[in-house]
Amino acid sequence: MKWLLKSDKLLHILAGLIMVQVFFIGWSFVFSIETAFALAVLLSMLMGICKEIVWDRWLKKGVCEMKDFVATLLGIGIGTILAILIII
Repeated sequence: MKWLLKSDKLLHILAGLIMVQVFFIGWSFVFSIETAFALAVLLSMLMGICKEIVWDRWLKKGVCEMKDFVATLLGIGIGTILAILIII
């Protein structure tokens, strides 16, 4: 679990957290809360996948790592939990 403390992974966690929060807030004006959550999580996951595959692997702008995507998923999870706690 030491790999999570590297600055790169912390940035992925922060990015996942911010993405899901921003997408949720945006979609909550258009859809129900449940739909907004689902869309926010799915879109955030898609952005994380695209960053690793397109930006890092295909465009060779970084290093494609599964741990980066896992860190992004962790941030998405934390952001989702925080949003649920704020709503309740």
